[in-house]
Amino acid sequence: MNGTPNGLGIRRIKGFLEQIQDIIGVHHLHAWNVCSSSVAFSCHVVVPDQRLSKIDSLSERIRRQLFQHFGIDHPILQFEATPCGEPSMLSALSCGAPEDDGERPKTIWERRGSFFKKPLLFWVRLILGAVFILASVDKILRPAAFAQMIYNYQILPDTFINISAIVLPWVELLLGCSLLFGFWLPGAITLANLLLATFFVSLLFNVARGLNVHCGCFSTSTQGAPATAWYLVRDTGFLLMGGYLFFKVLINRPQIPTEGTES
Repeated sequence: MNGTPNGLGIRRIKGFLEQIQDIIGVHHLHAWNVCSSSVAFSCHVVVPDQRLSKIDSLSERIRRQLFQHFGIDHPILQFEATPCGEPSMLSALSCGAPEDDGERPKTIWERRGSFFKKPLLFWVRLILGAVFILASVDKILRPAAFAQMIYNYQILPDTFINISAIVLPWVELLLGCSLLFGFWLPGAITLANLLLATFFVSLLFNVARGLNVHCGCFSTSTQGAPATAWYLVRDTGFLLMGGYLFFKVLINRPQIPTEGTES
């Protein structure tokens, strides 16, 4: 697990990082597998002496570049500056001086502001994860009512209705948690898109047959008239989000360099 992943060139990563603006050099590079689909990476980054408050944007830029070009999703970066400057500068950490950047601590609203600057991929993943979790709750609590809704679709044979009503909500809950917390993403996104496409096609199939049934997506209640048009519009939005995640995480995944491994 601690060996350099096959096909991941340490020298190429070093050369790539040293070409990024504001980086003087990098050393002590090491990469290892966290799991079958996740790569961790650590290195020391030498930068011009500067205030600590300016390092955050550079760190985020490096992390984004490492993921886009090498598929590294767990980078650990240690910044250092060669000269010993003022106590408020980055070199204070390297030279043993106490850290004091002369700036007031960030307020809770400023910390929240940095959270809301997350990339679009992060927010789409969170939203779709919450959708799957919300969709599972009422079905888990009322499996008999959900089985009735599956029966109303008149698609599955009677033998599979009860087992589907029991298993499907738990699958949705698992997928939602996986999307929300960011684990097993390739498989979770693939299965989530498969379910979304199945739900959408089932609705279209019933519309084509002239059946106007309740969706059963978030609630097992049958009160009121089914809003089929709204179901189709809403599920189209979910499909677009799922397709975006599929493209960004699986289709547009950065290619790992194919040169020999170095350690």
